Amino acid sequence: MNDFLERRGFERRLEADLLDEADLFEQLGGHDLHLEEVLGRAAGIRRRRRTAGALVAAAAVAALVAPAGVLVAGHHDAAGPGPAVHPMAPASTSASPAPTGVQKIADLAAMPVGPAPATGYLDRDVWHAPDGSTWQPPAVSGGVLGVARVGDAFLVDTPSEKLAEPTAMLVQRDGTVVHHWPMSGGFAVSDDGAVIAFVKPDGTPVVVQDGGRAWHELPRIERGTGFQAVAVVGGDCKESATSAGCSVFVNSTGQHPESWVSSSHGLIDRASTDITSLTDVRADGTRAGVTSYDEKAMTTCSRVEAPDGSGWRTCRNQLGSFSPDGSRILARNAIGDGLGDTMLDVLDARSGEPVVRYEVAAGGAITQVRWEDDAHVLAVVFDGRRWAILRVGLDGRAEVAVPPVKVAGADPTVSPFRLPAA
Repeated sequence: MNDFLERRGFERRLEADLLDEADLFEQLGGHDLHLEEVLGRAAGIRRRRRTAGALVAAAAVAALVAPAGVLVAGHHDAAGPGPAVHPMAPASTSASPAPTGVQKIADLAAMPVGPAPATGYLDRDVWHAPDGSTWQPPAVSGGVLGVARVGDAFLVDTPSEKLAEPTAMLVQRDGTVVHHWPMSGGFAVSDDGAVIAFVKPDGTPVVVQDGGRAWHELPRIERGTGFQAVAVVGGDCKESATSAGCSVFVNSTGQHPESWVSSSHGLIDRASTDITSLTDVRADGTRAGVTSYDEKAMTTCSRVEAPDGSGWRTCRNQLGSFSPDGSRILARNAIGDGLGDTMLDVLDARSGEPVVRYEVAAGGAITQVRWEDDAHVLAVVFDGRRWAILRVGLDGRAEVAVPPVKVAGADPTVSPFRLPAA
């Protein structure tokens, strides 16, 4: 894409998104937005429009209301099943060293081809299962923003007609819509995949389990806006004496971002006094997330925190999800704007030491990542011309899991691919 077309596309998307933000400004009472609230709005723009321009526009909006940059809003990639993370190293405030042995992702068409993603994936609005079968949800005007499997049913994330209220639809495989709810943020999935959680715009967590045959509401979070479900701990959310219960971890934005935990047994509390924006929580209570935003330095600092308070910090990366066995953690640019991240780090979850780094070529971006297994990460990648899903290994080797395609239409920076919630 040449510079002229890129500028023109940006101007059109910026105009549309500024109008969206003006509506939100009025809905929020006409007050100036603090930086962290802008970050929440930026995440909303990206989810509603699913375009690179929306992210760039979010950065421009931030420049209008606060003298700072904007984070590329992170999609939660929860850890899969496995033992608890190893004990943390002694706490440290020093930044993690830059990973060595950088692996370059350049020409997607020249990369070796491997198996399709073991997680399944969305190609436009069609679900491709690991066994090769496909499924298409009922036609929705705004398309499918995300999907999560719950038994033989699906939870589908789709825009509603209202600006800031996406809808979670519970859909059977035959296309029958069982139920739907207004939703803020995306889905979070328990380690064993048995429970899916999301949050209603009023702060009420909803959990769906038993293959989509049962759902429950948890205690409402009464403070904050822009709620996002981050993780579910526990495999049974029924309110009964025999149930072990579950907890849903939630972020809220606003002038004072906070992280929360809401329990099926009626408890609600702050999830961490140090981490304001969670990115993952393991079954043993080990947590990862952002601790601070430095508006002047245009950077963030993040932390891994064990239940006993030990852990480590980094201001080089924004942390993501733990590997299924808890030994590694994904990490991304500490601050970013534009289409997506330019690099992906994998760090040792015990110490923050680098394991491997992948970087895209100029004009490329990584827009979504999640663990496929303990040794491999799936990444939706744009190389400036084509989109593909890659499988990148901790051993520094990468291959194509879904072959690269060019996107037809006015905006080639809109990815046709989406990995499922985890």
